[in-house]
Order: sequence, then C-alpha cells, then structure tokens
Amino acid sequence: MSQVAVVVNPRSRANRRNPRIAAEFQAIVGERGRVHAPKSLEELDELAAEFAREPPAVVAVHGGDGTLHRTLTAMVPSFGGRPLPPIAILCGGTMNVVASSLKIRERPTTFLTSIVEAARSGQPLDTIRRRCLRFGTKHGFIFGNGLMANFLGEYYGAGSYGPARAAWLLL
Repeated sequence: MSQVAVVVNPRSRANRRNPRIAAEFQAIVGERGRVHAPKSLEELDELAAEFAREPPAVVAVHGGDGTLHRTLTAMVPSFGGRPLPPIAILCGGTMNVVASSLKIRERPTTFLTSIVEAARSGQPLDTIRRRCLRFGTKHGFIFGNGLMANFLGEYYGAGSYGPARAAWLLL
C-alpha cells in the first residue's frame, strides 16, 4: 500500500469546480501515494477494506465534513478496533467545520505537499489527537439534529445548492 492515500469526493463543491483536482493530487503524491475517487458508498467501503488490509501511513480526505464523516464511517468497522492511520483533512467541501476547528487553513495542495514531503524524508507528521464520535453505525466529529439537520436536508434536497440557496432557506 502507498504511504499516502488520498480520498477525493468527486461530488464535493471544490471537485465539481475543478474536476482535475484528483490528477493534481496524484502529481503531488507521485510514487509515494495513490488518489482514490470512489463513486459510491459501496466503492468507499471496498477502499476502506483495502486500507485495513494494508494501512497507508496517512489517509488524506478531500471534501467537506460529510466526506470526512462517510470516510470514517467506512474505515472504522473495516479496521475492527485497530487504530486508524492518521487522517489529514484537505478542505474541499461545502462545510469544513472540523478543519476550521482544528485551525487547518492551508490550501489542499499545499497541505498535501507538506504531507508527502514529510513521508519522503521520514519525518513524523504533526498530529492532533481527537476522539471520533459514534452515533449508531455512523462515525465522525460532528453530528447535528433538529434545526441543523432539517436545514441541511432542505439545503441539499433541491439538487442545486450554494450561498444563494442557503440565504433563501434562512429567509
């Protein structure tokens, strides 16, 4: 397994705006890693099982909070109680609350480059240890209910979303 595994959500806002981002990430990781863009939750589950069989040194997730939640939800059961590899959050979604709370402000390409350079030189990664929340079979760092859950359901339910849709819903 590669030292750096990058999971890209092809449907996240940043990846729809720049469909070449996966190729850009692959150019950054080169022979030190591999970029994956699962097209379904089933493909994500298969990828998580692959990671469990041969754990990468780090898993970088490019998308928003939902992508991070889905990736963790797939990985935790695959690892069967064993520790997960470090997870790097490459901001690329509609909501990046977890990354913001960890003060991750670097552009995804800059952050990924620093991760690959650390792997190449054998330097340890700077990590922040956080406990993952579990809600039934779901895993992540934030969960919402009530107003937040209803808002997000309406926001994403129409098929098109963005700042104008959010403002309209708030009004």
